Amino acid sequence: MFLAVCAGLFALMRAVANRSRRPMPRAFALLPLATLTVLGIVDTRHSVRFDSFRRCFEREVNARSGFVWPEDTRLRTDPACENRYGWPWTNPSISLLLREDASRSIILNARDYFGWQPFDPYAATPDLSAYTIGSRAHR
Repeated sequence: MFLAVCAGLFALMRAVANRSRRPMPRAFALLPLATLTVLGIVDTRHSVRFDSFRRCFEREVNARSGFVWPEDTRLRTDPACENRYGWPWTNPSISLLLREDASRSIILNARDYFGWQPFDPYAATPDLSAYTIGSRAHR
């Protein structure tokens, strides 16, 4: 996304410079590069933080079995597990993707969460075994 923004910004600046028949100032020529650098740093930071959360979430899922409330895990107390992304409705889905096998836990949404969720884990858990790392389809 940010590459498209930078490319569009650069193309717009080149079009303005070509139309006015004046060379583009060097500072403007470096603007897309500066924007790309800043956005790349921000994106990398978020990727590293999300990977830290994902690893912690995976450990919690595979350390238990059955349905688990997030309040009963380290997800709310360990700073490395802090979910900074505001996606409480994804807990059951992420659990299905990260668990080693069907005997491992599904972390539910928080007890105080009453919003949308993709499926009701108590009613029917989707079979995502074809999408997990240890599946035959993945090999």
